[in-house]
Amino acid sequence: MGTSGFLKAVFVRAAGACGLYGLAPEPFPIRHTYYDLISAKWPATHAPLHIAIATDLHVGCKSVTLQKVEEIVTRLNRLRADVILLPGDFLVSTSLQGRYVPPAPIAERLGKLRAPCGVYAVLGNHDWYEDGPELWRRLEEQGIRVLENNAVKVVRPYCPRQDFWVAGLADDTTRKPCLKQAFSGVTTNDPVVLMCHDPGTFLDVDQRPVVTVCGHTHGGQLMFPGRKLLQKLPGRAPWAYAYGHIQEDGRDLIVSSGIGTSSLPLRFNCPAEFVSLRISPA
Repeated sequence: MGTSGFLKAVFVRAAGACGLYGLAPEPFPIRHTYYDLISAKWPATHAPLHIAIATDLHVGCKSVTLQKVEEIVTRLNRLRADVILLPGDFLVSTSLQGRYVPPAPIAERLGKLRAPCGVYAVLGNHDWYEDGPELWRRLEEQGIRVLENNAVKVVRPYCPRQDFWVAGLADDTTRKPCLKQAFSGVTTNDPVVLMCHDPGTFLDVDQRPVVTVCGHTHGGQLMFPGRKLLQKLPGRAPWAYAYGHIQEDGRDLIVSSGIGTSSLPLRFNCPAEFVSLRISPA
């Protein structure tokens, strides 16, 4: 190993040891986080549901190239999840943190995601800052259903009478989320999985969904040991909604730290991740 290779290796190890991700020449590996949710809202007549979640890719940031998206797609497909949810912020602005990548090549790569119950997305604030309409169109061209204040009934292959709904809300910062509008299309008593981009929206969510899944916070992105936040959460979400599985008043919320970065091209004590969520009846 030459001098430059040795220094590079030392930098990567030091960055990992300090919990500093994103600025390293080889970004820290994306971890796979698991949640098991046992819920009385999931019918005993239904088999467990396996959901894969990947949020806040921010393609073009220092740690997420188009090649990295291809790797993430491969890893998600290997999970063999029933359904894949993408809770927004696919895009990034050109700045210190990275360089803007247009929607078409991002959607083309995400179009290779495969799940028997489908792939669904909502758009985030950064998507609307850049080109929400174009991203929406490109994702739909690739077979990824984009939801905004509406819901779609999902018929599970080979599982008669085990249907469920996926509902999606508009972004809390740039749009107008409306739970009533989203649920107006839910015409059966089948369970509902709710997706939004910003956990601030959870403040308005009622008891109907089995679970709400989202991203946006990046898990805090910059965290002191002991999960102490170095900066305020973006949006109106309280600190309690920064990351993980939150249970509040009989409601369940899963907040992923996501994959990419924004504002600053680094993470501290807050690794990137994609999520497996298994929902089972009580």
